[in-house]
Amino acid sequence: KMSQVINQVDDEDVDHLDANAINAAYIAYRDQLGGFPPDDEELSAEQLTTLSSLYKSGRAPYTDMAIWGPFQHRIQKKIKLKGLRFTSSGEFAPIELYGPADFESWRECYMVFRTGSIMLEQITPSKLDAYEKTIRQFHDRYGKACWAIIYQADVRARLEQVERIRRRGQEAYESARCLGLSHPFDTNRPWECVWKELAEDYIFWNKEVVEPSMLYLAKTANLTQLLADD
Repeated sequence: KMSQVINQVDDEDVDHLDANAINAAYIAYRDQLGGFPPDDEELSAEQLTTLSSLYKSGRAPYTDMAIWGPFQHRIQKKIKLKGLRFTSSGEFAPIELYGPADFESWRECYMVFRTGSIMLEQITPSKLDAYEKTIRQFHDRYGKACWAIIYQADVRARLEQVERIRRRGQEAYESARCLGLSHPFDTNRPWECVWKELAEDYIFWNKEVVEPSMLYLAKTANLTQLLADD
């Protein structure tokens, strides 16, 4: 189930990748970076399967950092120990888990996504690292007190904004092709261009991080006002 590995609200079931596909993914990583990933940046077979499913389907490769991270089988144990809750409709549902409490915890989870994206040859290391640097710079600038604001923006970026950027890139590519012009958007690897633009989307980051963080640090707004239900 996707909901147990990559996204708590995705109820889709997917079939496991076979051993040959998993081995090929590790070889692809080795060929690009010159060696295999560190232990704490490896993906389980389930993680590689679910991430591959998102890429193949064309959906945003969003990973829910509450259940996605290093040593995935340890996370699964935590999820099972959390148990179930009784919903208003009379059904049982897993208890919702919250995302990483600080930047370092987030980075550990993101590095696993980085590994998977390189293995599946969807996003190059430089674009993945640029995004990590963007989040790190916000954390260094505004501090741990603003981490909830930064993480909320990160989730919206990787879940929502990436789709907007992809649609704009696709449209620009089609327009350029009609005019006989070239365009950097690659329809075979759209997320490569998306991740580059996402790290440089200053309008988005200003709205989602800079302005809210300044309001909070200036004590003109509290976190309850700045954080939404998501």
